[in-house]
Amino acid sequence: MMRVVKARSLHYDDLFTQLQSTQDLLAEKLGVCLALVDAKGREITLPSGLPLSCNEHVDCPACHAQFIAQLDTAGDYVLGLCPNSLYLAALETSIRKGDGALYLLVGRTKDRAQTENQIECLRSIYTLPFETPFPGRKGPTPAQEPSPPQASLTTQEQRVLGCIVAGLPNKDIASHLCISESTVKTHVTNILKKLNLSNRTEASTYALKNGIQFGDQP
Repeated sequence: MMRVVKARSLHYDDLFTQLQSTQDLLAEKLGVCLALVDAKGREITLPSGLPLSCNEHVDCPACHAQFIAQLDTAGDYVLGLCPNSLYLAALETSIRKGDGALYLLVGRTKDRAQTENQIECLRSIYTLPFETPFPGRKGPTPAQEPSPPQASLTTQEQRVLGCIVAGLPNKDIASHLCISESTVKTHVTNILKKLNLSNRTEASTYALKNGIQFGDQP
């Protein structure tokens, strides 16, 4: 007798977790940096394969948004040099977050061909007809949804979370916020506990999903 396996329903958080894992694998195999961003250039997934030279750049969303804005007239994708003198391409995906389209950034390489040669393959993957689940499909209706978890974070904890998503180590967070490293460690512990997360990578993924970025906090 043939066994019928019921597919597990995919919910919103599951989708982006799997997208992150797939993106990490593709970036490693293809040798390019990949990241999903919204129309304003804000990262939805953590960049995979990010060059070390880009780690100190926190003004990238404005550059990303400029690339995306050119898609209206450029066609399937835009390819050019970013302010860090690396080749970067942007293309629209079939993935949506809420009512907005998401875009795939490809490249951050010194070799134009290294980026350009991967675009068609990636475009065929990221324009598949995904059915994106809506946040909160399980549980209360939008009118009954509880306050977002970050609402329970203090102002300083939100600042620390913004630094974590920027990839800053505790020493740099302490210097940026003018506090001690031990205080930073306490804040990180409290953030993980309040948000029910296990590590800084999960904290960064959570922050990106919820629009928390370096410098955004009060």
